[in-house]
Amino acid sequence: MKIRAITLGFPFNHDMESLENLKMYMESIASLREVFSDNSIEVQTVRFCTEPYTLKTNYDDDFYHRIPSILDYIDSLVRKNLVNFYSYLPGLCDQKEKLSKTQLRVMQHLPHHITNHSSLFSSIQVSSLSNGMSFEAISHCAKIIKKLAEKNPFANLQFAATFNVPANTPFFPSAYHEGKNPKISIAIEGADEIVKLTREFSSKTRTLKWLEDEIIRVFTEIYDRIANIVVPFCYKNGIEYCGMDFSPSQYPEENKSIGTAIENIKLSHFGEVGTIFAIGFLTSTLQKINRTKIGFSGFMQPLLEDFMIAKRHDEKKFTLTQMLLNSTVCGLGLDCIPLPGDITEETLTLLMMDVAMLSTRLNKPLTCRLMPIPGKTDNDRTDFKFEYFTNSKICTLSPSSFSKFLNEFLGRNPGFIF
Repeated sequence: MKIRAITLGFPFNHDMESLENLKMYMESIASLREVFSDNSIEVQTVRFCTEPYTLKTNYDDDFYHRIPSILDYIDSLVRKNLVNFYSYLPGLCDQKEKLSKTQLRVMQHLPHHITNHSSLFSSIQVSSLSNGMSFEAISHCAKIIKKLAEKNPFANLQFAATFNVPANTPFFPSAYHEGKNPKISIAIEGADEIVKLTREFSSKTRTLKWLEDEIIRVFTEIYDRIANIVVPFCYKNGIEYCGMDFSPSQYPEENKSIGTAIENIKLSHFGEVGTIFAIGFLTSTLQKINRTKIGFSGFMQPLLEDFMIAKRHDEKKFTLTQMLLNSTVCGLGLDCIPLPGDITEETLTLLMMDVAMLSTRLNKPLTCRLMPIPGKTDNDRTDFKFEYFTNSKICTLSPSSFSKFLNEFLGRNPGFIF
């Protein structure tokens, strides 16, 4: 087990005073990272996220001129290793009303900022049960995804459309801050712990109740071990501790793969019938942990980040439709999904509308991190060179026969509330 991210939620005013305060907090978190290291807990990344723009936000013209200097300053913190990644200009556009001038303008400039700042992540929340679903925002997310793909397909790693995701979740790109005070949340890389427990479950006469109890026990101990360090730090530095996202994020190795853990239950290969049961069991178990849970706290299926999931996709054990079905019982949705380079904005929009409806009907947080690859088509392979990726085949996705009517639909229906 490692800490994947210490994420600071920071009330940011987009001025020099905020930048100086941010630097001070990041310097203090560097000392926290050292304390974890002294206690044999590796921290992979330190991150921060800022407050989102909303329907009510009104940025003046001067704000947009300040953004380059703000991003340059934050990048200087990255070079000093005070920050590894940051979420800037996340948007809350979960609304039935038409997008505002500010919302549209920020979205218009976002691809430029992302492609020019490799540590910058951002997201746009396009639906929630409380506020509504913005078809218009979903359509603009599709435009952003296509623009990023044209400039650098890897840049879509830095952007996500989100659905019903709460504030101060530690995982990127979904993170955004709410509140007057700084807050810390924790994400863990714990797939290896699940693999160990499911391997023991498969090799001995163990019951599902035993496996459930052991997962709860191990992750409760992990939480307590981390909280015993981070809670006093937060108290000392005037920071609120939000809790931990119990999602056992993976690393692209067989023994750190949630796909491996699912197969250790010995019901099926990942993607075959039986997969939904195993995913639902794992997510349900993680939700039962009696500690402060935040974010997704469930099974994650980032296709390009998971060794076994990518392997079974290569073997055609499942399709994108199966991953949509998995999303009904998992904790994350469609993540790191390689798609044909010629996929249309209309097809991307309709896919995200499907995920938005799943999130709304099931009242659960989901995301879409979609990665069209120019020049690649169905069953070609990706060729990324990135520590956290394992390459796999491009996903097949049949376009809608009625996509030509989508713009007319959007014109009549900018959004809807359920």
